[in-house]
Amino acid sequence: MKYYIDFDHTLYNTNALIEDMLTTLSNFLYKNGNFENYANKFRTKYPDISLISVLKDKTSIMSFLKNNFKRPSQTILKIPYNIFSLADVCSELFSCNNTEIKKEITAILENGEKYLYEDSISFLKNLKKEPQNLVYILSHNGNDVDFQNQKIRGCKLLDSSLLDATITTTESKASLQTEDFLDAKKVSVTKISKEDSPTCIDYEHGIFIDDRPKDLENLYNSIYKSKEFYPIRLFRIARTGGRYSKEPFTSNSYLEGTKTFLTLADLAKYLTRKDWI
Repeated sequence: MKYYIDFDHTLYNTNALIEDMLTTLSNFLYKNGNFENYANKFRTKYPDISLISVLKDKTSIMSFLKNNFKRPSQTILKIPYNIFSLADVCSELFSCNNTEIKKEITAILENGEKYLYEDSISFLKNLKKEPQNLVYILSHNGNDVDFQNQKIRGCKLLDSSLLDATITTTESKASLQTEDFLDAKKVSVTKISKEDSPTCIDYEHGIFIDDRPKDLENLYNSIYKSKEFYPIRLFRIARTGGRYSKEPFTSNSYLEGTKTFLTLADLAKYLTRKDWI
């Protein structure tokens, strides 16, 4: 079987990573920033945006960072959804040298094993107990596959025998046909095992594990041309405190029957049943 497993909030505690990166950036700016001149720098760089808050302490700086570390359409400053882009802009506004803070953030990413959920490694090991299983990370980042790959490298999964390949993309997971894999701007594939590198997503035979309802809905529409099928090959992980754990399915009532599990450990128990597929 081919397993396509989401990365953020499924295998990897991205919320904890973001909190650590933003806390590190906030502390750096508080310690090294020029608070007297940042308002003038802000008005020069963003003349059409009113200065939205007075930044004077760690709390106000952290609030500013969190409000601007989102998808560009959700922020006032329209900064790319990348921690290094945010660090660059903030270093400029606060007249700091960004070299040091980038090193600190890189160190956090490079030591990312601690952000893997406690059941992630055991889940992957269970899948690889069956020699015929192919296990892929399938991860979407609408802005930057390089940053996504950096997170995956940092948790050392590329150095293990638990994966056959990682597939990161700026496109919808449901739209990756062969031609998309040939476009390096859209898809990045890292081959790990001796198996052939994947050249497309096997929608017909793949088993998909994800935390985001929207991605599961899109996958459903790619897999099931007829709406009469029950989505037995789609599994949702809704971890406590996860980014999308409380988000409902919106566009397809058939997906209300999707098997949902709080953890990968719970899913692993289900997959041991002989009658699940």
